[in-house]
Amino acid sequence: MVAYVLLIVIAISLSILVYAWLKIYVIKPTPACHEGVSLIIYNYECDSVVKNLSLTVQNQGTFGVDGFVIRIANEEGMPAIHGLEALGPEYEDMEKGYVLFPGEQGLLPVENHDKMNINFTYEEYEKIVKVEIEPIEVNEETDRLLLCEGAIISQELEGCT
Repeated sequence: MVAYVLLIVIAISLSILVYAWLKIYVIKPTPACHEGVSLIIYNYECDSVVKNLSLTVQNQGTFGVDGFVIRIANEEGMPAIHGLEALGPEYEDMEKGYVLFPGEQGLLPVENHDKMNINFTYEEYEKIVKVEIEPIEVNEETDRLLLCEGAIISQELEGCT
């Protein structure tokens, strides 16, 4: 009779240990952007004299966007890998290539008709042939930036030499 009790206690103890061990090693899902995030380039203008790019973006998605990563290509057929520096006092503390919209709500969806114009300098690259933007959301739980890899858009540019 004692042997049965010991066998049951050992089985329960092992199951508790295995559960605790598995709980540590199970991969937790990583946070991702909302489905339906869509940021478009509404308009752009290049000033070739001072090497500035004026970019107007609009949120065409169903969720707010907190910012975007901007990359450019300065040669035909090359991938967009160079970040641009945003001009303006609200962007001076940001890393090159990153733009976070001011305010808590970011850029609201299209029904609000919100557009945002941001100016960038490209004087170190001489010209731009393609621009690529990738939306950013801020995870409310962790306060970390989430790159929306499924919502990257590219646009060929003319007149940015």
